Amino acid sequence: MMKIWLIAFLAVSACGPVPATTRCGLGMLEQSADWLTIEKVQEAEDQILRFVQGISDDRINSPQKACAALKWGSVYGLNETHWVDKWGRDVSGLTYCPERTIVVGRPWELNAWQRSALAHELIHWTQRCEGTGAATAVDIGHENWHEDGVYSTLERINALNVSRTNP
Repeated sequence: MMKIWLIAFLAVSACGPVPATTRCGLGMLEQSADWLTIEKVQEAEDQILRFVQGISDDRINSPQKACAALKWGSVYGLNETHWVDKWGRDVSGLTYCPERTIVVGRPWELNAWQRSALAHELIHWTQRCEGTGAATAVDIGHENWHEDGVYSTLERINALNVSRTNP
């Protein structure tokens, strides 16, 4: 019996610790900046699931659909508040869909994930970086976000959290 337990222990130890994930299955990449924790990602996920019914995109317009769409993504926090991406844009967050990676810059108010691009990038991940409309030079990556209610949903999430963090 002891031999079986030892073999099982060694097998689990060799794989390393199981990374923490949110209830919907979002994970954190190792060596992410300390300001972003799995608990903060969970808070952002919870807020998206709370308000996602305001989005008309049928792929993600219910908590169940959005939760299923969040699965398998990995979040990584940077210490920079913004940076220039490989396309020459000044950004504070990016979602790399083929790599299943969400990168978010540090919020200007350090303890408030709401002051970062986290919720915005999580919506990109739920849509797998494909909006519902035709790609345009003006709104690349955000096709139909006004019409589909994505921007207004993000505003509701941020307004709720601003009032909660500012007494």
